[in-house]
Amino acid sequence: MFRKRIYIILILIMLLSFPLATFAEIDDFEVVRFYQQDVTGEGPLPYNYRIIDLRIHAGGHPLNPQTRNGKEDFSNTDEQVMKIFKLLKANGVKVVVDLENTARIQARYQKLLDRAGMKRIHVPLHSGKVPNQDEWKIIKAAMENPVYIHCKWGADRTGAVVGRYLVEEKGYAPEIAYAAVLSGGTHTGVLGGLKEGQSYEKLKAFIWNGATQVSASQ
Repeated sequence: MFRKRIYIILILIMLLSFPLATFAEIDDFEVVRFYQQDVTGEGPLPYNYRIIDLRIHAGGHPLNPQTRNGKEDFSNTDEQVMKIFKLLKANGVKVVVDLENTARIQARYQKLLDRAGMKRIHVPLHSGKVPNQDEWKIIKAAMENPVYIHCKWGADRTGAVVGRYLVEEKGYAPEIAYAAVLSGGTHTGVLGGLKEGQSYEKLKAFIWNGATQVSASQ
């Protein structure tokens, strides 16, 4: 209870600094979302950012997935990335769960994480690759404390992880959890969530079945 109060205080301090687009008090601060213009990824808020259950911070890659002014994606400056890390750390986040698999950004990203004093758990996923049992145990353990979970856009892979968390830890029926993380759902960022379609069937199945059922067929 004391730890929960600390989280609430930290979140309230942050909310005083940023206007809310949606403050979805589904169950005692279950989901907090922000105005679209504040989560474009340029800092201090990450792209597509939201907060779930006070401690699970989720969104897009801190390097920023958007292409702007002709620059390629992941083009945030080091200073912009450090602003994002500073905000996350101010809210108790010391661990980043990175689901992105783009090879060319790995060295720079790790260097910035080291500079910020952030621990990184790297579990590269894609639409056809979901966490195996060992990876899911690691991710779930990280989610017991303040954590930032991201893929590239903070939508599909991040959505699948959040959806499975809702099933296992919150008691959601799989179909309710799935609806919650689809674009426009209660637990997505304002810029998008998990997409529907054949390409995303493994991510959907992960929400229903978890790592035990899905990992054997990867």
